[in-house]
Amino acid sequence: MLEQLETYNRQIFLTMNAQPGTTDGLLQFAYICANVIIYAIPLAVLIVWFAGQGKGKKLMLRCSLTMMTGLVLSLVIGTIWPHPRPFMIPVGYVWFKHTADYSFPSDHVTLFLCFALSLISGKALKPGILVLVASFLVAWSRIFLGVHFPGDMIGAALVSVIATTIINLFLKKFEKEITEFCNRFKLISFR
Repeated sequence: MLEQLETYNRQIFLTMNAQPGTTDGLLQFAYICANVIIYAIPLAVLIVWFAGQGKGKKLMLRCSLTMMTGLVLSLVIGTIWPHPRPFMIPVGYVWFKHTADYSFPSDHVTLFLCFALSLISGKALKPGILVLVASFLVAWSRIFLGVHFPGDMIGAALVSVIATTIINLFLKKFEKEITEFCNRFKLISFR
């Protein structure tokens, strides 16, 4: 069964991967989606954290905890089950230089989806949907440019749902204690 899934993974990758003759404009747009817009996440967290009130800080704490949990899960999965990137096999075309490390699940998409899902679960629906749309662009671009397989994106989605669920349950049980701890040490003023 795993062999069949890997065959589908490669076939779908090959239909999505940019081919020679792809316009420079499309390649540049994909590069920006794949490698540049990720910097909007820490920028957004910092802006809301320092400019926001208590509600915004609580939301950014939720987002940060979810993203850290997602990245830890991603690291553990990638260490236990290292899956090569397309260019390491080699399959398809790669359009920018990338480290030859594990590809499953995608860290970029894990970050975006964790951020989006934590915004949505924190009742910031409009920004959450905006980040969700951006996460689809990031997923497409990383496949298009040859550094990820579609299965890496499915893995990132599963990791993100698990991380969001873990943090939502954690905050449901310990939000009051975390808020009191942060206020006591003046780490965060949630008022």
